[in-house]
Amino acid sequence: MLIVIFMLVWLANTLKRFRDKKYPFRQARSTVLQYHKEFLAKTVQPNEYIELINQLLKRLTIYAQASPEAASLSGQKWLDYLDKISQSNSFTTGQGKALGDMRYHRVTNFALSDLHTLVLRLIRVLEKNA
Repeated sequence: MLIVIFMLVWLANTLKRFRDKKYPFRQARSTVLQYHKEFLAKTVQPNEYIELINQLLKRLTIYAQASPEAASLSGQKWLDYLDKISQSNSFTTGQGKALGDMRYHRVTNFALSDLHTLVLRLIRVLEKNA
């Protein structure tokens, strides 16, 4: 009986640790989806949407990568860092460029739906590597 109780306590603790570890990523996905809905409803402007996504990714990479140096990265170095994490070049040459210095300029013809997909993919990579 004591062994069964010990196993149940161990299982509960293991499940709690797993859930706690995944929570920031679930929350990030939910937040990205909310930002995207607000953007589609035109309650958030394109530049504001990009800035919100960038801030969220910055916080998540600092947490997931346990990397305080990510906080000081910006512009091209930030995009290079995101490329390294995602093991792609989608941030330096693709839609992810919007998260670099482009976000300080007026965004007009930019496929933000592609950026949305790219960000969700990056969150999955961060979660897998955490």
